[in-house]
Amino acid sequence: MMTTAAEGAAAAARPNATDAVVRWERSERPPASITMRLVGLLAVVILCGCSQEGRPPAPSDDHHIRTLISYVSEYHANPKRFEALFVDGRVPDTGTRAKLRGMMTKLERALVDDTGSSATAEVVYEVLETGEILGPVQWKLVKTHDQWKVSVFALPEGSGAGP
Repeated sequence: MMTTAAEGAAAAARPNATDAVVRWERSERPPASITMRLVGLLAVVILCGCSQEGRPPAPSDDHHIRTLISYVSEYHANPKRFEALFVDGRVPDTGTRAKLRGMMTKLERALVDDTGSSATAEVVYEVLETGEILGPVQWKLVKTHDQWKVSVFALPEGSGAGP
């Protein structure tokens, strides 16, 4: 059976049923970039959300925690400023403070509890003379009156810097 030119043109203008299904299926699938973003977001939620230790600090808290950690080694020789960095009754003794001489403290990672009032900090020490990295050790921090302070202080073991 032969079709005329008019019938052929009309058939070409009508979409094929298979083409319509394919177009419909393609429109229902999200683009690959959106799918990859969703997979990435899910991975982040799983990795961060399942931690029982806490969450990363807010940017302003992160800045204040990093500053506090660095000030501990910087002000070890100034008793008044050094004491202000610690919770009352938790200031290390003079012998422990002396072990900070020649060291720099750096924050590796901090996790803040859900209330935002306490944190656990992983701190490393750098021996300034040799560049040796010691630690990490864990410090406990508390936030009182919008100011972070050290409640539990630790020095690395095995290098002469232990308490």
